[in-house]
Amino acid sequence: PHAKTQSVRIEQGPLQRRLRLADVHVDTPKGPVHAVAHQMDVVAARELALSQLDRARAARAAAELALEHPGDVRPETPEERATGDAVLAELGADRERFLGEGGESQVFALDDTRVLRLYRAGHESATSPVVDQLRSLYGFWAHHRPEAGYGLDLPLVLDAGVTQGRSWTVDRRFAGGSLADWLRTADLTARRSALASLLDAAEALSRLPMPVPGFARLVGDGAPQTYGSLLELLNAMLAGPASRSHDDLARDVPGVARAWDRLQHDLAQRDVVPTLVHGDLGAPNAYVTVPHEGADEAAPRVTGVGDFSPHTLQADPLMDLTGAVAFLELEPYDGAVADSEWLLGLAVQRYGPDVARWIGVYRRYFGFYFSDTAEHDPRTYAWCLRQLDGE
Repeated sequence: PHAKTQSVRIEQGPLQRRLRLADVHVDTPKGPVHAVAHQMDVVAARELALSQLDRARAARAAAELALEHPGDVRPETPEERATGDAVLAELGADRERFLGEGGESQVFALDDTRVLRLYRAGHESATSPVVDQLRSLYGFWAHHRPEAGYGLDLPLVLDAGVTQGRSWTVDRRFAGGSLADWLRTADLTARRSALASLLDAAEALSRLPMPVPGFARLVGDGAPQTYGSLLELLNAMLAGPASRSHDDLARDVPGVARAWDRLQHDLAQRDVVPTLVHGDLGAPNAYVTVPHEGADEAAPRVTGVGDFSPHTLQADPLMDLTGAVAFLELEPYDGAVADSEWLLGLAVQRYGPDVARWIGVYRRYFGFYFSDTAEHDPRTYAWCLRQLDGE
């Protein structure tokens, strides 16, 4: 990716120095791309410049890591495949109808309107409370759906059960296809159109009705559970992963204590009205609709978001904006890191320069949150280290 050779500079004239303002210039010579953020507060300008330098380092590391760990999904054991086949046979599907998979489940077509979601053995989302909670949450949104809709297709669980210890649901089928799969072969212009609409999807998610008041965890043991502040909620979410990854991070991130303290300081400063947060808004959980030739809608766009999970909260909407931008770096196609940089620039253009600072903060949050992946998902763990290194 051309991000490997990007340069960043901060310019500040005499009047800007008096007003504590600065301009940030980002150059990617092989693009060529020249982005300028004008009249930023000097602290935000410094954070933006540092974040862009981090993207160059991330591009190199991601390219190396993609060669070492080309796949993110752990292969099935023979026992898991046998129990999965039993579920497929019971529900009238087979392996030929496979549509895609993620860390928590595999998806198979049943017909044009329904899919089977088969949860992985032992995954947290396969437990009955989670399935029941998601079914209730999806039903809540369906019941409160306005006449004009939400501007986004959402999941709806039609049936659920357990066969030979494997949890499954029958879900309404999304109109579009997997954004992650589509990005691997799409050209630059089409990719950028679809990714711009991923920001629209993040906005649409933030407008969904919330089932409980205030800051809350919506899915998982004891959910829904409300909290008195954003910091209290996010620290509760971090407690488990940070504990499990403590030894790994102490070994791999020399400044991990400083990164944690800075995250705590920044989150304590955040003043925000809670909205619905997906919590894992990456390309594998989004669905893209590509118009047919001659259709009125000429550009591909994200039309659905699925796979809500124990990551789903009532919290800061910038968390999903961060996911849309930052999680692109985990995608294996050429140009993913450059697309992430471009999407950050678009987010700053849409929402203002301060958004760059908070995306940086939530990069650190997700760096800790997904840091318990060293053993089973080394590619994600390496991404987490990049978010925490250099603090």
